[in-house]
Amino acid sequence: MSILAICILKTIWSKIRLAIYRTTALAGIIWPFYFIIQFINLVNPFKKSTV
Repeated sequence: MSILAICILKTIWSKIRLAIYRTTALAGIIWPFYFIIQFINLVNPFKKSTV
């Protein structure tokens, strides 16, 4: 492999790794709020019952 190919592979893998880190960080910020909203909707007494 040439040096240029190795440098290109390193930059591609670093971009992929950073994209994975960003995705997991964003998911880590969002998921607690999602479950809090789900819980509020579950116990909300003003919600109309469809049964």
